[in-house]
Amino acid sequence: MKKILFVLGLCLIINACSYTPIPVMRTKAKNPIDMGEKTGSQCSLYVLGIFGPFGDISIPGAAANGNIQKVTYYYTTRESYFFYSHRCLHVYGY
Repeated sequence: MKKILFVLGLCLIINACSYTPIPVMRTKAKNPIDMGEKTGSQCSLYVLGIFGPFGDISIPGAAANGNIQKVTYYYTTRESYFFYSHRCLHVYGY
């Protein structure tokens, strides 16, 4: 029982120290960016930072969810909570 609690505590500590990249978008476009008319997304779930992903996060899958033939822009989001994290991929296009 002590080993299980130790491993569970270690997983929680490792999950709390995970790195979250912040996307940076730099553009010198003088015109507004045409992101497209349609949107699609796919999400996955990670439990304790080591179990997962439960779900697929791929650009072709997200484009299929939005019935998109040509992807013009995509970005990812991540929401982290105490026991799990939720990651999504969002695509825009035509």
